[in-house]
Amino acid sequence: MAAPKVAATAGLVKAENPNFSRARIITHLQQTADDLGKNGHDEYFGHGLVDAHNALK
Repeated sequence: MAAPKVAATAGLVKAENPNFSRARIITHLQQTADDLGKNGHDEYFGHGLVDAHNALK
């Protein structure tokens, strides 16, 4: 179920920020995700849980 949520959030971010490149959208989603587990990127949770609300602030 993660892929549809990430794709939808990426689409919303692109709609709000049409000048964002693909790489910038990825970085933005990573930076605005809810961190799970250890601080930062980790083996089990990656960058965390996508947070659409936070990504669109």
